Amino acid sequence: LSTRAMSGKKKLTVTEATKSLNNFISYGYLVYRNTSTRHSAKGRIGLGARLIMELEMWLKSNCEVDICSICDKPVVISIKCHKRDCEGVYHRYCIEKKKSPK
Repeated sequence: LSTRAMSGKKKLTVTEATKSLNNFISYGYLVYRNTSTRHSAKGRIGLGARLIMELEMWLKSNCEVDICSICDKPVVISIKCHKRDCEGVYHRYCIEKKKSPK
């Protein structure tokens, strides 16, 4: 993004916004989530692993974000424990990794 665009003096054009989103996606800060909803048949854009990793300490300090009970990292889309007295939340890949035989 140019300094002018970020300073608020000039709004981004659709082309500039698309280019910026594509840059964030190509660097791993954002990802396409291939989910179809009634609001968006093309899917959605979500937080990428790189953004979450780089902001991990800030997220833990400033946001009410779930923390994975296995790896102790922030969880954006969590799987909650189904046991009655368990408050655990997990990344899907942490559960799959724990379940898979070594």
